[in-house]
Amino acid sequence: MVEVLKYINNNIKSKISLDEMAAMAGYSTYHFCRKFKQYTNENFKDYIQKRQMQIAVDDILAGKSTIEIAAEMGYNSRWGFTRSFIREFGVTPTQFRNSYRKELIEHKSRPEDSIGANSRLFHLLNKETEELYRHRMRGQRLYWFVKGYYDVSPRKRTAENLMCASLISVIKNSIPIIKPYELIVGYNYDQYFHEVYGIEKLNKQIHKQLITEYLKPSQLTEAQINELIYLTTESSDRFRSHYTNNLYLSGFRRPPDLKSSEKNAIEDAAVVGCCSVNHHSIISYEKVLQMGFRGIKDWITDILRKNKEHRPFYNNLLKICVAAAEIGNKYAQEAQRLLETETDEKKRMDYMQIIENCKQVPAFPAQTFAQALQCIYFVNILNTWEDGINENSFGRLDQLLYPYYCYDLASGRINHKEALELLCAFLIKIYGSNNEPQQIVIGGSNQDGSCVVNELSYMFLDAIQILDIACPLAIRYSPKITNRKFIEKVFEVISQKKNTTPIFLNDDVVIPALITHGIATVDAYDYALAGCSGITIPGKTNHHPASGQINLLKALEYAINGGKSLFHADKICASNTGSSGAFSSFSSFMNAVTEQLEYIITLSCRLIDYNIPFAMVNSPVPFKSLLTDNCVLTGKDYNSGGPLYNYYQVMLFGFPNLVDSLAAINTLVFERHEYTLDYIRKQMYMNFPDKKLYGALTDKVPKYGNNLPVIKKLALPLFNKICDIITANSNNIGQQFHAQFYTYLWNVDFGKQTAATPDGRYKSDPLACGMSPVPGQDFNGLYALLLSLASYPFEKAPGMFSVTIDIEDNLLYDINRDKLIDVFLNASLSGLPCVQFNSYQNKQTDKSVIAVSGFSQSSDELSDSSKNQVKNRTKHKTI
Repeated sequence: MVEVLKYINNNIKSKISLDEMAAMAGYSTYHFCRKFKQYTNENFKDYIQKRQMQIAVDDILAGKSTIEIAAEMGYNSRWGFTRSFIREFGVTPTQFRNSYRKELIEHKSRPEDSIGANSRLFHLLNKETEELYRHRMRGQRLYWFVKGYYDVSPRKRTAENLMCASLISVIKNSIPIIKPYELIVGYNYDQYFHEVYGIEKLNKQIHKQLITEYLKPSQLTEAQINELIYLTTESSDRFRSHYTNNLYLSGFRRPPDLKSSEKNAIEDAAVVGCCSVNHHSIISYEKVLQMGFRGIKDWITDILRKNKEHRPFYNNLLKICVAAAEIGNKYAQEAQRLLETETDEKKRMDYMQIIENCKQVPAFPAQTFAQALQCIYFVNILNTWEDGINENSFGRLDQLLYPYYCYDLASGRINHKEALELLCAFLIKIYGSNNEPQQIVIGGSNQDGSCVVNELSYMFLDAIQILDIACPLAIRYSPKITNRKFIEKVFEVISQKKNTTPIFLNDDVVIPALITHGIATVDAYDYALAGCSGITIPGKTNHHPASGQINLLKALEYAINGGKSLFHADKICASNTGSSGAFSSFSSFMNAVTEQLEYIITLSCRLIDYNIPFAMVNSPVPFKSLLTDNCVLTGKDYNSGGPLYNYYQVMLFGFPNLVDSLAAINTLVFERHEYTLDYIRKQMYMNFPDKKLYGALTDKVPKYGNNLPVIKKLALPLFNKICDIITANSNNIGQQFHAQFYTYLWNVDFGKQTAATPDGRYKSDPLACGMSPVPGQDFNGLYALLLSLASYPFEKAPGMFSVTIDIEDNLLYDINRDKLIDVFLNASLSGLPCVQFNSYQNKQTDKSVIAVSGFSQSSDELSDSSKNQVKNRTKHKTI
C-alpha cells in the first residue's frame, strides 16, 4: 500500500485507475478499497480528487486553461473538472484565479504603505543607521564586565561576588546612547561570541586580532582596548576565561565510577548529560513593573532582617537593585542634554517623553503603557548583560502590558494608533538589526475556561505585519476556547510575511502535561516559551534546557550489533542484548531495543545529576535570582535550586528515524521474510551497497508521519516507553527530568557519528528534526501528518517537541486558508501539541528566513547539511 500511495502522489496529475492501483497492491478492487480506507481514512475516489484539485491550483495560477488541466487529470470534460473544483473550493477556477490576483496585490502593498505612512518607523528601520549606533556600543558590556572582575579583591573573588561586581560595573559605566526618533531607549551589544560568553581560550595572537578588529568601530578608546587585551591575555592576575564559560554550561564532567562501555557510549555520540545554566530564562518582568527596583530593594531589606543566614546573597542583590534603579536616570540625563540643544519641536517632545519615562522606570513602578514598554526593555538589557542575549525570552507580553494599555486608553492618554506606534518601536528596538532570538508569547486561555486573547494580542500581530523584521513569536491557543478570528489573524501573518513563523502551542495539551509533572494548576496556566522549545513558568522556573541529549538511534545500533557501535569500529558501548541472528521475533528484537533505550537514557540522567552540584557552586546569576520567585524567599541562587520549579529537559533525537527503522525491520525481516536481520546489520555497517535493499527500505515500507495504523501500533508504545523511562529516572534519582523531542541543529552533529540506519538514512547523514518526519517521507497529505502528530500522549512529555511543516503558498491563499485552519484545529482537538508552519516560497533567496526546528534562521547562516535537509522536506501543496 505504501508503493500505491507514493505512486499516486508522484503521478497525481495523470489519470489514475482504481483497477491498476488494486493490481499494483495485489488485491481485488473490493479488498483494495477496504485496505486503502484503513490506510488513509478516506475513500479512494475522494483521496484522488482532493489531491488533484489542490495540485491544480498551481496550474490555474500559471494560466493553464481548465480544458488542458482537465485532460491531464483524466476528466472527460472541463465541466466535470470544474464541478470537482467547486466541490473542493466553493468557487470556479476563474473566480479562484481572480481572487488570488487581488489578494496578491493587497499583500504586497500593505506593509510598504503602512511603514511609509509613519516616518518615525521608517527612520527606526534604517539598518545602516542602526548598525552605526549599535557598533558604537560594542565592547561596553565586554570591557566593563572584565573591569568589574578586578573591582573585587582576590581574597573575595567568590563566584557570587564576581558576577555581582561585573554586572554592576557594566550598569554603572556603559554609555547611554539615544538615537533620533526613538521612543524606547537603551542599547544592547552585538551578538558577537566574545561579547556573549566572555573571553574564550584562544591563541593569544588570534585573540588580540579578533578583539581589536571587533572593537574598532566602538566608543572604547585605544587605551581601553589595549587594557582589555592585556587583562585577558597577559596579566599575571589574568581574567579567568572559565569564569564566564561556567555561565554557559556547568561542564561535561563524568563520574569517576563510569564503566568503560559507558565512556564509549558518550564518545560514540549516544548520550550527553550536563547541567545547562545559561540564559533561556523568563524572569519576573511583572515584579519590576509593579514594584520598581527601589521597591524590590525595600522588600529584600525587610527579608534580610528576618533571614541573616544568607546575608552575602542578599547584600549582592541589594547592590544590584541600587545599580539597576539608576539605568533610567542615565538615559533621562542624556535625553535632557539632547533636549537643551534641539530645535525641532517633534524631537523635543520625544526627548521630554523619554525624560518622563526614564525618571520613573525601572526605579519606580510603571504607570503608563510607554513606561511599561521602557521598563521591560531596560530589564531585558540587564538580564542579557548577566549571561548573554540568547533565548532570554519575554514571556506573555500581551497579558503583562494590557492593564497599562487599558488605563491609558480610558484616561485619554493614548489612542490605538499611538499605542501601535509604541509597540512597533519596541519591537524594532529588540529585533530591528540584532535579530535577538527572544520569544514573545501571546494569547492563551484561563483557568476559569475563558479566552485571554485581548486587543494587544491582535496589536502584536498588526505590528509584525507592518514591520519587515524577524520576530520570534509563540501563539498560545485552545482549539475549544480561542476565538477563531484570532487564529485566522495568525495565519494571515504567516501568509503575508516570510520572516516570522509563529509557533503554535496548544493549551489543552501543554497545561495538563505540566500539571501531571508537578506544576501547580495556577502556574501551569501561566506557562510560556523560552527559546525554541523550552516550556517554562515565567518568574518561577529554571528549566535547564538541553541538559540531556540522547541519540535514540544508538539504541537500535547497539541492539542489532550486540552492544557494539557500528560507527566506531565495533567499540563496546553497551551490554550485549543478543546477536542479530538470535532474534526469533520482532517482539524479542524490540525488547533488546527497549533495554538499550533504558541504558542510554539512564546514563544521560545520571550525568545530569552528577553535574548539578558543580553548576550550583560555579554559576551564580544574581540578577535572575532577584527576579525569580522563591529565590529571594529562600536565599538561594537561581542556579542553586532557588526557583520554585527546577527541572532538567532531556532532548531526544531521531524518534522519526527510529520508528521508520523499526517499521522497515518488522516489515522486511519478520513479516515478509525477504531479508535477515544480520544481512541488514551488515548493510548498515557498509552503508547500504545493496541498492535493491535500499530501495525497499525507502519506498516499500510504511513511514512515520502519514497517519498509518501500522506505524501508530509500533510508535505509540515506543513513545510511551521512552517517556516512562525518563519518569522512572526522575523517581529513582530524585531530580525532575522532562522529556523533550527536540533537536535544534544537533541532529546534524549527532548524525555525523551515527551509522546508516534502516529508514534509508546513510552513514553520517543528519537525523530527523525534532518530531518532523524524515524529509520527503510524509507523502499522505498535511492533515494526515497533523493527525499522526496528534496521536502521541504528550502529557508524558512536558518539554513538548518541535515540528516544522513546509506549506506552499497556495494553502495560505484566502480561498484555501479556511480549510487549512479547519484541519489545524481538528488536529488540535485530537491532541496536536505544537507546530510551526513554514510558508515555502518557490524562489528562496540566500537571505530567506526559514523555520528549521522550532526556531527560524537566515538560510545563509545554515550549514550545507541543514540547508539540504530543509530543501528535501515535503512541501505540502495539499491538505
